[in-house]
Amino acid sequence: MSRFTNLEFESKEQKKKAAEQSKQSEHVLDQNRTDSYYLAQAEQLFRQGKFEPALRAYSRALELNTEVLAAWFGQVRILIELDELKEAVIWSDKALEKYKDHPQLLSAKALAYARMNSLSKAMALSDAVVKMPGNDPFVWFARGNVLLSGGEKNCEHCFWKAAYATEKSQAWFIHLCIGRSYRYHRKFNLALRSLQKALETQTSSAFLWCEMGCCQLSLGLKNAAIASFRHAIELDAAYTEAKEGLSAAQNITLWQRIFRWCNLLFAIFWLLTGCNPKAPASPPSAPRIIATYSPAMELIFALRLHPYLIGIPQNTQQVPVYRTLRPDIDKLTVVGSKLNGINMETVLSLNPSLVIMFLVADAERNRQKLLQFGIACEVVNMESVSDIKESLRSLAVALRVSERAHAVTAEMDRLLQLVSSRLEQHPSVQPMKVYFAANRSLLTTHSQTMLQHEMILRAGARDVVDVQIGGWVVVSAEQLMEWNPHIIVTSQQAVYTVEAIMRDSRFAQLAAIKTGKVYRIPDAVMPWDFPGPDVALGILWLALLCHPHLFQDIDIDAEKEHFYQAVYGLSYRSLSTSDKSDRLKK
Repeated sequence: MSRFTNLEFESKEQKKKAAEQSKQSEHVLDQNRTDSYYLAQAEQLFRQGKFEPALRAYSRALELNTEVLAAWFGQVRILIELDELKEAVIWSDKALEKYKDHPQLLSAKALAYARMNSLSKAMALSDAVVKMPGNDPFVWFARGNVLLSGGEKNCEHCFWKAAYATEKSQAWFIHLCIGRSYRYHRKFNLALRSLQKALETQTSSAFLWCEMGCCQLSLGLKNAAIASFRHAIELDAAYTEAKEGLSAAQNITLWQRIFRWCNLLFAIFWLLTGCNPKAPASPPSAPRIIATYSPAMELIFALRLHPYLIGIPQNTQQVPVYRTLRPDIDKLTVVGSKLNGINMETVLSLNPSLVIMFLVADAERNRQKLLQFGIACEVVNMESVSDIKESLRSLAVALRVSERAHAVTAEMDRLLQLVSSRLEQHPSVQPMKVYFAANRSLLTTHSQTMLQHEMILRAGARDVVDVQIGGWVVVSAEQLMEWNPHIIVTSQQAVYTVEAIMRDSRFAQLAAIKTGKVYRIPDAVMPWDFPGPDVALGILWLALLCHPHLFQDIDIDAEKEHFYQAVYGLSYRSLSTSDKSDRLKK
């Protein structure tokens, strides 16, 4: 509508006249606009998450030219996004009258049926489409949604195929759509993983940042959600959904907090009373497991599946927990590592029943190769606490040890709740500025997509690193001086010492250096800053550093003993070689 409709008039006649003028004005403007114009406008609006205007643009394109297939298809997709599912089926049928058996239209109809819980209809359509020639990304995207609606794990494989078949320049949008699908089904950790993948190549989309905020808020990452919503608003000041999300994140009510507490108490009751369905303590037939990823080793040992390990990644033989539980670990075959790659010939020669891979570019190719030999494959990504828990649950389901996964995640939640409850009781506490240094050098740090960023936030601190995407990043000495952290934390596996940092004249004026608040993550039994269950201990330790007055009554040694007994069935005291390396610097 034009500006005329925004004016106020004293009579109905004047309003009617203004509406007519507006209609005439739009008609004049439309005379020089073709169906191609409206189709391009619709596609742009769709990628901005502005579904109602996009739907109007697709409709306008069809008014001008009913032969525009992309407009038919786009209109159905938008109706699905708006949850107008019956209308989506109706319009897909109308389009199929013109374009019989078109794979995209059939897939869109299957997706609508899946959202309507008509799974038999959705699966029948999807089965028919995937047998057709071609490799259309939307066909695999819709297939993944249908499987996801039915609770089948193979949906991730279909989503991978959709992303692989998409043009590189548009890959970010398919990852965004996949993230929205996971969020629709309340799988927020998987949604966040897909959205982070989209952010690797696209950082200027308010729609994408808003979706990030929604997922983070659903996972309880309030501060991260606020930052994402604010970034979305900076990119598009008129983005209503981001404003609503920011308001929701900033105004979590008392009742919402009570509801979360009730959920936690119910989960504990469910676990302790044995109301949960019983799963066998071990698989009925002995599996043969290969871990190709160091953090995957933590999952295997936490789930007490270490007796079934036949292949391991490089540089894991010296971890005390592993050596204690598998004294023969030096005799196990090393299959490679994430850094140096995996030797697939070695993997296949061991005749495994399950291989645990990490999420990298060639993961799907390796997965497909393993499937050809009848070997199951779990692809894990653990750059968040929720990802670690989900990976535990997923692996436990595959190996029928779900009860162990419940026990491990419950112990993680106990420590995380201990930290969050103390911080919530003192909301006015000023957060300390923290800088985390990687193991290779003081000037190598993490991006905000990595686990270390979440550790700092969960510990009630402020992460000085503002690099939003990517993996490990190198910063300059000048940048570190500008950030001027109150606390510097180095990885437990750092190749340099705290003393070397304190002696470096370049950083003598840093607040952390002046006050002596430079710490090395102390545990040598199992890395606390690597993806795995032990990250919960790392968060507790960091919270004690940042807010010692809030945790004066917490005995960190007792907490470690409790954790290791619950998770690994081992005494921490018997594993630790030195109390000195395990105490906080004060």
